[in-house]
Formats: sequence, C-alpha cells, structure tokens
Amino acid sequence: MRSRKSIPIPTLVYDRRRSWQNEQKSVRHRGSGLSEGALRKCDGVDHPMNALGDRVRPIGRMLGMRGQSALNRSTRLPQTNIPSAVLLITAVCCACIIGGCGRKTDPRPPDMVAPAVIQELHAANSKDGVLLSWDRPSRYADGERMLDLGGFRIERSTAGGPFGLLTIREVTDRTRFRQIRNFRYVDAAVSEGEVYRYRILSFTTDGYFSQPSPTVEIVRRAEAAEK
Repeated sequence: MRSRKSIPIPTLVYDRRRSWQNEQKSVRHRGSGLSEGALRKCDGVDHPMNALGDRVRPIGRMLGMRGQSALNRSTRLPQTNIPSAVLLITAVCCACIIGGCGRKTDPRPPDMVAPAVIQELHAANSKDGVLLSWDRPSRYADGERMLDLGGFRIERSTAGGPFGLLTIREVTDRTRFRQIRNFRYVDAAVSEGEVYRYRILSFTTDGYFSQPSPTVEIVRRAEAAEK
C-alpha cells in the first residue's frame, strides 16, 4: 500500500484560507450581480503585483515558507547578531561624547587653578611691630586671570625654627570695582633684638593654596622704627 504523502502544515493552512476566500467571492458574485472580472478589479486581484505574487506563492509553499511571498522574503533586511554588551558600550560612548560637547575649556589640574606665587613680600620695623606688605595676586599659576581670591595665610619662624601659622587675612572686596592692590599686616607680638622670618601664601574661595612666597628675614629694632 502506498503511503500518503504528508502535507506541510503551513501549506495546509494556506490552502484552507485560499478555499475560504474563494467561497466568499462566490457569495459576493451571486449577491451583487457583477461579473467576475468586475469583482476582480474591485478586489485588486488584477493588480500586476498580485499576479506576480500568484506566481511566487506555489514556490513558497514548496519551500515551506508558511505562505509568505518569496518576493517579500527576498526584500527583508538581514538580521545581525550584535551582542548586547557591544550595544551598551556604544551607547555609553555616545553619551560621553554628547555630554562633552558643551564644555568650553579643557579641565585644569589643581596646581594650575591655585593662585600664582607672591614674589614681592617686604618686612620693615614700625612703631607697633614688624610691618609686612605685599601686592595683590591677580593670576592663577597657569597665567589665567583670577577673580576668586579668598585671602592670605601668613606664616612666621622665630629663632630659626619651623614656620607656623601667624594669621589668616581674608579678602572681601572681590565684587567691588575698586579693589585693594596692596596689603599690609603688622606683627605686634615681637621682641627686641629677635630674628624673625616670614612668608605668605594666597588661596582661592574654594580652598586652593599657592606655593609659599620667598622668605623675608628681619631683626626687630625699635630704635630703627623711631627714626
């Protein structure tokens, strides 16, 4: 006995759908009174692309394409198997590039945004003690103009010992049109004939300190101050 050849499931589903469509057209033909040619034009069956599809569909059934047109299958874009990790890395890189587009200048290291070193520090005997004077720093260490000067740290050394904090002098005229150009400070806690050394550091409002200024040394002489 010859075994019946099995029909693929996609082909069987397509044939049943085609049979149902033919029955619906027959019903419409009998009920509308139009000719079969008119009904085909109304349904768009006579369109050239439909005719091409009718030629391709049998081939599609033979290839097990589940009723899909071979023409449509041939125009599908190839699928790419890109790992999700690669897509994630690409998205992160694009976000970093876009986020950096609004940056005006390159970031600077901390030692470049600190104030420039004060080069001119002077010490002199005065009636009330040792008078220190220095000019206002106006540049950062990298040469850019500085507008956020916070103040000064004055350090002192006595009898050749290590430097220690003497006082902090804050600056409060940053927003003024006319700013102080030359600063002064009097160290009154001095003794006659004692040797003192001084140095000064400037700092910004956000806490970046400059390097220490050159050291100045002075011997306390009250008599020299009176003259």
